[in-house]
Amino acid sequence: MNDVRNLEKKGFSDVISSLKVIGAPWVAYYDKNFAGKQRVFQEGEYATLDDKGMFSSLKIITDDLDNPEIQLFEDVNYQGRSVTVCQETCLHDITFSDVASSHKVNSGCLGFIRAR
Repeated sequence: MNDVRNLEKKGFSDVISSLKVIGAPWVAYYDKNFAGKQRVFQEGEYATLDDKGMFSSLKIITDDLDNPEIQLFEDVNYQGRSVTVCQETCLHDITFSDVASSHKVNSGCLGFIRAR
């Protein structure tokens, strides 16, 4: 399967109710041409989508997903206090819960980062 810049052309824009990911993860974008809010779907089955599948484009993740690293910033535009995370982390434990306002994914893919 290839990336899809415009799901409307395939008859699937804003109508996806469930999906199944086999193999590599995918990024679903809320706007055409890989723009706007996004959501990552890793391998698995998603019987119901909370956001009613309001997606307009899809992109497969082909990058090397090993050695994950994400940098979180306290302020918008990558400003203020920052922390770099390389594994699943409870943000409460590193005193970053509810304060991250911007981020940069430097490499790989973390399953998720959660606050308690």
